[in-house]
Amino acid sequence: MDGRARIIWIAALAIVALGCAILAAYLCSVLWWGEWAYPELLLPLGGCLLGAVLLLTGIAVLLRRRSGWVAVVRTALLLTVGCCAMTGGLFLRCWQIADFPATAWIVSQRKSPDGLRTAVWSEEACAAVAAYCPPVSHVAVVLDGKEVEAFSVRGADGLQLDWRSSDFLVISYGRGRVLHVRNNVGPVRVHAVPVGFQ
Repeated sequence: MDGRARIIWIAALAIVALGCAILAAYLCSVLWWGEWAYPELLLPLGGCLLGAVLLLTGIAVLLRRRSGWVAVVRTALLLTVGCCAMTGGLFLRCWQIADFPATAWIVSQRKSPDGLRTAVWSEEACAAVAAYCPPVSHVAVVLDGKEVEAFSVRGADGLQLDWRSSDFLVISYGRGRVLHVRNNVGPVRVHAVPVGFQ
């Protein structure tokens, strides 16, 4: 293979390897923000990583000329580390400077039996580089016009607000990761319980 063809092949392999590395970084972000709740992405992630390594090994073979296989392995390792560092750095920098606004909306409101207090359930779609991660549910108690967060959970199947009395609120939630619980909001006692454990 002449020098010109070798350069074209190296450039083509480098572009495809970089594309595989960027896709792998994207899949990692989906897994990270989704708290590893998407095992079906592990196979594509492994495929992207393997593809990038094989492509970089191909570049090392094209660069080797008359060097031995030890030089090919060393070059492939250096290219892989360089590609990972460049992709990871670029990815983290984009994540750092990007503005990902979160969208929040009120799902439901429940007034206490005496009508003086309100429990407000809102959802927040957490925007991320991955473009998706499990929504976060918040429950706030409104006292004297002031909203105080009492509970938040990531990725819950749903919530149920139940005032047992004017100063006792029970929050039932489906499976999810509890982020914050406040047992008392002013005179209101708050009890958060997973569904099935009431």
